[in-house]
Amino acid sequence: MGNLDDGGWDICDDLAYRPGKNCLVYSFGFDDAIVKKYGCEVHSFDPSSRDIVQVKVLSTDDDNDDDNDNDDDARRTIDILKIDIEEWEWLALPEMIKSGVMSQIRQFDVELHITLKIEPNKNKYFLGLSTLKDLYDIGFRIFWTHRNVSCKFNSRVGSVTRCGCHEVSFINVNYKPK
Repeated sequence: MGNLDDGGWDICDDLAYRPGKNCLVYSFGFDDAIVKKYGCEVHSFDPSSRDIVQVKVLSTDDDNDDDNDNDDDARRTIDILKIDIEEWEWLALPEMIKSGVMSQIRQFDVELHITLKIEPNKNKYFLGLSTLKDLYDIGFRIFWTHRNVSCKFNSRVGSVTRCGCHEVSFINVNYKPK
């Protein structure tokens, strides 16, 4: 979905994981491609916009009562959660894992930013590896990954330019509908 070089996301289209009828997507920076292909209801939150927080529903089910959307969403499976929040994922993901909310997510797309500018210290790498292990432990398996070559930094070792961001797509093999 979207531009593969920067901001494109792969969606698992296998029958067990494919977004189906009445699919729900929560996105922190998604494009319209998921609506065009699957017709999902997409709630897009973009704090980088000029507004403080922009919430946009791109496609909705006509049977929804606007007053009860948040209550209904709390009980619904999130078919796809997409996060691209420029290094803040390292604060958000551990809390999401700890809370148990990830158990009701079928697919998870995230751009992991180990750094945006300078080479990170070893603690940042350990945090990244620990978070990936925690995701694995609760059932998330990588089915696709892509380096975002527009996110680069110069390594202190060997003066090599390295990629600091990876777009990673997961499926939740432990997902069980409520």
